[in-house]
Amino acid sequence: MSSNKISLYSKIFRRYIHAVDIEDLILKNKRRFDGNLMKVCINEIGEGKCTADMEVCEEHTNLQNSLHIGMTFTLVDALTTFGLLSHKNSEMVDTVSVDLILSFIVFNNIMGPIFYSFKRAIGTEMIRQFLHKQRGFEQVLKKMKVIEAGNGICLTEFKIDKEHINSRNALHSGLITTLVDSVTSCAFFTHKTCEGSVSVSVNINIKFFNEAYIGDTILVHAKTAKAGNTMGYLECTLSNKANGDIVATGTHVKYLLSSDK
Repeated sequence: MSSNKISLYSKIFRRYIHAVDIEDLILKNKRRFDGNLMKVCINEIGEGKCTADMEVCEEHTNLQNSLHIGMTFTLVDALTTFGLLSHKNSEMVDTVSVDLILSFIVFNNIMGPIFYSFKRAIGTEMIRQFLHKQRGFEQVLKKMKVIEAGNGICLTEFKIDKEHINSRNALHSGLITTLVDSVTSCAFFTHKTCEGSVSVSVNINIKFFNEAYIGDTILVHAKTAKAGNTMGYLECTLSNKANGDIVATGTHVKYLLSSDK
């Protein structure tokens, strides 16, 4: 992954490894994407470890009123980074994410209204309307534009602003994961196999390649690679619209919970 900027986190960790310093750092970054971590309370940090707790609020949730995948990864990303930077071997060293794999436990508690929304979202305009109505953590994607959706694919674009960046002033990996989750899910909603069914995430794998910065427009292209009676396999590519550089790629496995067919 290309890298030529020093993280604000690494600068702080050259001097401090205390919980109060981490919380102060989050506060200083509240206007960036890490502002989503404002409810995090650091319990312990040092010697390569970090523990914290956070009360889940509405702004952290998805349509099922459970913790959003994007928020889940933002927590994993931040806390593992804090832990790593508190390790003696990481002092004076900057780090960037290279690869992420998240696996999820499936619960059969999806609400009825979600089912019917997904059933109708089968084309570009329906996907636009669906995303426009999103609440909770999905609000971080309110500036995303749907270019095309249908037949198992979805293409969107996203212009990076200050609230989307990390301490390196680059597109935050938590937001990248949220984009992969949302756009692949929209692609799957439009696939004939998914019509009339509710799906939940089982696994997401993200690989990071190049950073993107404020003012850059990111193209997010997702497609349904394979869909069966119970599982869907989605692929996604994020690229810089101006130069074609690949920012990240992702795969997303979804499980079909129910069907009225």
